[in-house]
Amino acid sequence: MAKSIAVIIVLMLSFNTTAYAKLGDNGFEGGISSGRVLTPLDNHARAADKQTYPYTELVLVTGVPIVFSGTVMVTRSVKNDIESFAYSYSLTNGAKNKLTRTVTYQAVITENDNQIIRVMATKQGAKPKETIVIDGTTYSLKTANDYNFSLSTINDLQPACDYYAGNWAGEKIYKTNNGKTITVSMTSQICGYDQYWGATETQNINIRISGETDQKNVYDLWGGSGTFKISSTMSNTLSYIENKPDAISFEGGYLRKQVNNSILTYNINLPLFDSKGIATDSIVNYSDTMSLGSFPQQERLAIGDTSAIKGHWYEENVRQLLSLGIIDSRFISHYWEFENYISRKEFAKNVVESVKITPLDITEPAMSAGRRKNEEVIIPLHFNDVRQNDEYYQYIFTAYKTGIMQGVSDFLFSPNEPLTRAQALVISVRLLGLESIVRSNALITNFNDNDEIPDWARNAVVVASKIELVNGDEHRNLNPNANLTKAEAITLLNNLIGFMRDDMANHYRQ
Repeated sequence: MAKSIAVIIVLMLSFNTTAYAKLGDNGFEGGISSGRVLTPLDNHARAADKQTYPYTELVLVTGVPIVFSGTVMVTRSVKNDIESFAYSYSLTNGAKNKLTRTVTYQAVITENDNQIIRVMATKQGAKPKETIVIDGTTYSLKTANDYNFSLSTINDLQPACDYYAGNWAGEKIYKTNNGKTITVSMTSQICGYDQYWGATETQNINIRISGETDQKNVYDLWGGSGTFKISSTMSNTLSYIENKPDAISFEGGYLRKQVNNSILTYNINLPLFDSKGIATDSIVNYSDTMSLGSFPQQERLAIGDTSAIKGHWYEENVRQLLSLGIIDSRFISHYWEFENYISRKEFAKNVVESVKITPLDITEPAMSAGRRKNEEVIIPLHFNDVRQNDEYYQYIFTAYKTGIMQGVSDFLFSPNEPLTRAQALVISVRLLGLESIVRSNALITNFNDNDEIPDWARNAVVVASKIELVNGDEHRNLNPNANLTKAEAITLLNNLIGFMRDDMANHYRQ
């Protein structure tokens, strides 16, 4: 039974603050857009429900690929369990060739545990409209039956990342003002992810096109096929800018940029047409790559005083997390602070803030008799050693409720105890939801002290090593049961952010 979409959205926001949601940014026509852009003021908020993007599309109705460019306005809305995507395209190729298109899709969304299933088609009663004018010939959709579309995706909501995959298929039948009928069919596999530090989507599209000309004394039938590959990425990049000249109160600071880039690679086989526009038996291959990006949005980040740790191996990692507001400046007054072990509650706070999970609300309306009407109470955890007035309570609550961290026993969380290296890697892999990318119960790792890795941490260690969250020491030892220092924790979290910001996209592009 379908649940209310409001419930689903609350669930999604409780896991993370993703605001980029690549699904739908490129539409479902085989084209590419520059994608959604957030201004620095919006960096911690949801993107607008209506945005207009630069857009490029390859049009095949003439039997020869023609590049059209312009804009697409995308409007998203949600009501109950219905999600709507409305697109309005305005494209040109030269002064006389034009494409206009409006289409609205509706999706029914159902939720099953932490998965969301979307089934989408064109909106009933809203006839898609499309007109293409090329060299004086007008191609248009005459009836509602001339455009068919279906899509289904499944989203898997992990604590720090929303993964999705699915398929869509579309077919259009164009009629012209001079007796031609063109049919374009597309089927696509789609996959992507969406998280605070980046988002990527790939579409692998198979295309078939056929044309029929039925005029007086002229009958022609032709066909072609090919593939499109679309890869779109959004990344929150971070770079250090050194100040010039030297006569300034601070050396430099970090610049965060949102960078969007979409790439379309196509390979199409179509017939060669003679001087009268009649298809011959010869085949022409058309292949090329097009790209489209957004103008980068930039934000200078706050600077912090790291003079106490200048020259230490972890200085760069500390400066980055300090600028991002993930660690507190009060902890860096002395270098030896970073040689101390990080507590479980401190790591809970740092890891939640590193991947930008929205802390869960720890209060609920009071239900017992005798309480005031609007009074709220703190939701208790079942751990005997976690105090509700602890400044870390909300982070412990969030880490536990989202499945990132567990207790050390049924009734103990041990918030003030140090965290082991193995425990930290298990938490990091749980955040990403990547436990299943290696065989269950992996026996061998690449570390020399492999036999010291607890059985419950082996899969996570293999994954963490595979995605380079951890490399071991100079002797190729992991030291899995050693306690994690604050310097090591900050380095691990910086590696995690780097993987989410840069390396995840590479896996999807490839």
